[in-house]
Amino acid sequence: MADAFLFAFQVISPMVLLMLLGFWGRRKEFFNDLILGKLNSFIFKTGIPALMFCNIYTLNELSDISLPLMFFTLLSLAGLTLVGIGLAYVFADRTEQKGVIIQATFRSNFAIVGASLALALGGSEGSVVATSLQAPSILYFNIVAVVCLTFYSDHHSIDARELARSILTNPLILAQLAGVLCLALRVIIPVDREGVLLFSLSGTLPWLYSFLCNLSEMTSPLVLILLGAQIDFTAINHLKKQLIVGVLMRLIGAPALGFLMAIAAAKLNLFLLTPATIGALLALYGSPCPAASAIMAEQMEGDGELARQYVVWSTVFSMLTLFLWALIFRTISWL
Repeated sequence: MADAFLFAFQVISPMVLLMLLGFWGRRKEFFNDLILGKLNSFIFKTGIPALMFCNIYTLNELSDISLPLMFFTLLSLAGLTLVGIGLAYVFADRTEQKGVIIQATFRSNFAIVGASLALALGGSEGSVVATSLQAPSILYFNIVAVVCLTFYSDHHSIDARELARSILTNPLILAQLAGVLCLALRVIIPVDREGVLLFSLSGTLPWLYSFLCNLSEMTSPLVLILLGAQIDFTAINHLKKQLIVGVLMRLIGAPALGFLMAIAAAKLNLFLLTPATIGALLALYGSPCPAASAIMAEQMEGDGELARQYVVWSTVFSMLTLFLWALIFRTISWL
């Protein structure tokens, strides 16, 4: 037990400290709403895409990506969405709250916090697995969130053209597609006598590759600091019921249901539950709500206040729940 506790503490505490640093920085007025907004936009458009591209580019080939695990990810997220729909009809007081509750059930901060968590829990192999899951999960997050928030708004209509535009212009998705394209092209690039590619970013354009690597390496700690800086303990009395249900589902219910489905899939020999896979799946299911979910809810006439509170409180309590999940998996020798 002592070993498991020490492992969980060493994995989670650096992330918690970075968040606390951001929280302290906000209290000391190093950050304000304007600065945080610009930094969030900057990191979303540059740092996170660079991180995702580099993660995929460092894979050896497309075969490193587990297709059964990718398909399982989509199916499990669909299952969580169905649970979210049921919760929304039971606990929402207003129609515009339903899409927000559903979104909080299946949508995690896997693109940002998840990358750091998977690396910490599963090492470099965990990072590889997490990378292979980012493309399908982020596509699912964005598409289904738009559909749910639109359906449960006052309009009840979905603009397919606008939906397609938001997907095709998403920098996270574009970065992943660029990384996959590079992997696909790698198989047709000739090699020299020593088996080294005649063209590669690292070998042919080292200055560009170094720039992308530096950008990606600073992304995870900066994002955690920004998340901490955005923690805001505002009045929540009129949203207690929805907050309790949504946060519990995001941090406890989703991981529990996700791993039950993963265990069933592993018993069917679809994939192996290795420490790397466990770390990536915990990052997928157990991460808090992303800040982008609140922005999207606000813009699509959902309950923006509820969505913002989900981001705040799921982020705060994820410091404890992620630690406990890591401790549990370490104790049963899954990590």
